[in-house]
Amino acid sequence: MILARARAAGAPRLRPEREPRPDVAAPLPGEEPRRLGLTHAAWKAAAIGLAVALVLPRFPFAHFLLTPLSTLLHEIGHAACGWLFGHPSLPAFDFAGGGGLTTHGERSNLILLAWAAAAGGAAWVWPGWPRRVAIGAFAMWALLIWRGWDEWLTVAGGHLFEVVFGAVFLYRGLTGWGSRSPLERPLSCFVGFFLLFNVVTFGSGLVGSAAQRAIYQQGKAGIDHDLVTLSNYTWLRVQTLASGLVSLALAAIPLTFFAATRHHDALQALGFDEDDS
Repeated sequence: MILARARAAGAPRLRPEREPRPDVAAPLPGEEPRRLGLTHAAWKAAAIGLAVALVLPRFPFAHFLLTPLSTLLHEIGHAACGWLFGHPSLPAFDFAGGGGLTTHGERSNLILLAWAAAAGGAAWVWPGWPRRVAIGAFAMWALLIWRGWDEWLTVAGGHLFEVVFGAVFLYRGLTGWGSRSPLERPLSCFVGFFLLFNVVTFGSGLVGSAAQRAIYQQGKAGIDHDLVTLSNYTWLRVQTLASGLVSLALAAIPLTFFAATRHHDALQALGFDEDDS
């Protein structure tokens, strides 16, 4: 017994092994590593989409095939703004004069009531900042109609929705939102970059070329083009409006990248899981 105690006293004490300190920069189990808030797959999709968007439209036949997409989304923008402010609207291609043409009907109070009910329902269901956004959007919507500013916003809706759709496609490619195939992400980034670059090219042409501006100001079939109509509404020059459009399209790219880094937080705020995207 004494010998056993002596051995126990002379033996070195074994300390329990410490668990290694977790690396705060390491991703969580099952999570992809991120750089500047985006995954490797997101950066890869953006790089492929950007390269294709810079090269493919330079080929005349490819540009001819891609232009109707921009035209369709432009006219959908006019129609969406028309419906938003109570006017039944129908977008279409203008096969006679080229481009597109959207027809608007008389304002319907039933459509206005439906939008007001939708805003109230969103404010009731969503807590926190989504509720504040819904209330603020409804107040702005009502102000635009009351002041009569919805008319010029409907005119601007075509170019604005080109930018919005470009940002949505880019966001979808960066986040994988709604994607079911790995090919969809670079394809979405390509479409997003193409739409935004197309707006930049259009606006830059009006700013830098007097000849192109003169042709644009002639209108089509007796109808003024959008920026000419907006110039009459706002008393701003076409060049100024075109410059603003270019700035908006360029600003949409970094803003979309930033929004993509907050994708998970936005889903949680709206009550969705990552798998729901």
